[in-house]
Amino acid sequence: MPKKAPAGTYIAIGAGVGIPFGLLFGNLALAMAFCVFVGAVIDWLNRKR
Repeated sequence: MPKKAPAGTYIAIGAGVGIPFGLLFGNLALAMAFCVFVGAVIDWLNRKR
């Protein structure tokens, strides 16, 4: 496993991934919210470990 990423890294990645997905599906806000949520969950799981 790679060393633990700093808090917020996956949220930032999620936001970056959400932009092209949002443009692809025509619903930027929903895609951003979903990807940031997934990033926050991964972030939280990393801190629990």
